[in-house]
Amino acid sequence: MDAAGVVMGWKFFDHAAHLGGALFGIGYILFGQDLIWRNREPFVKRWHDLRTGGGASGGGGGASGGGGGAA
Repeated sequence: MDAAGVVMGWKFFDHAAHLGGALFGIGYILFGQDLIWRNREPFVKRWHDLRTGGGASGGGGGASGGGGGAA
């Protein structure tokens, strides 16, 4: 029905959005689950490092990057 709506020009945006969502869902079922779960651990590690102020250097200076000690 949505394909006919796109071809015949019925509220193009609505039908195109439904088709896009359906195609995204099919693509996720076929390929997305494996790609997401295979890359989950590095992504979560980066997110955790970002949230805790850590990084590749292992430090934790936060946004200011300073040690914060008295002079």
